[in-house]
Amino acid sequence: MYYYSPGVCPEGYATATTFTSSWGRLDTILAIGSDTTVALCCPSKFSYASDGHACVSTFASITSKLTYINPQLDANNQWTSTSASPPLITTASGDPYHIYGDGIPIMWQESDLKAFAEAATATSSTSTTISTSLSAGLPAQTATTNTTTTLPKTTSAPTLSTGAKIAIGLVVPAVVIAVVAVVAIWFIRKRKRGINAGLGSGVDGEQGSSSQMMMMREQGKFDPDRKGVLEERLRSELGADQPAGELYGERGMGDKKETRHGEPMELAA
Repeated sequence: MYYYSPGVCPEGYATATTFTSSWGRLDTILAIGSDTTVALCCPSKFSYASDGHACVSTFASITSKLTYINPQLDANNQWTSTSASPPLITTASGDPYHIYGDGIPIMWQESDLKAFAEAATATSSTSTTISTSLSAGLPAQTATTNTTTTLPKTTSAPTLSTGAKIAIGLVVPAVVIAVVAVVAIWFIRKRKRGINAGLGSGVDGEQGSSSQMMMMREQGKFDPDRKGVLEERLRSELGADQPAGELYGERGMGDKKETRHGEPMELAA
């Protein structure tokens, strides 16, 4: 004889009967106290067989086919052949046809009902058997409490359409190329203006110095002492490696000086 205390009917079982004063079979009879309740749990569609903790199911047809398992005990008293694969099949041979099974005896007291309720509240998604009989306060079929948590939906950022992506891919490179071209043109033009300005100032300076010296000679105001000063000035403007005679547009120091173009020029008296 065995029993579970405190206990509840497992999943797939239900309370088939209760015992108030005593419970047992043959020579094994247990007395039940006033503060204790004893019940027998039987599989679905089974009832109490009025014999210890046996359960029974009855068929009223001799053509019903039944699938079952036939457990066996080995030399070590261990159950074998408990698998339902391959299943054993039999046909009801009598009317009615009885099938017997082993029930599960359970016991509890009133103080245990509070513990059952607390366990059912504290544990989510756990099978817990609670009492549904108002008259006897018995543990009954398993009740399952499921807790469902709804998470807020995540919103994704809006995405661009394929056409918009293609347009951006074409416009952005074109704008970058245009900006680079404008900057390059501006830089080239600025550089050319700087070169032209430098060449113009150099030519003007050379022509101005030569013209000044020619006018001074024609007017008879040429001072030989200023020759060195003018040479240094022209040399700095035209280049230090140019011969001194060419600074004046001459090739000699005689009475008649030949100009750069080979034409004679009279010196002023």
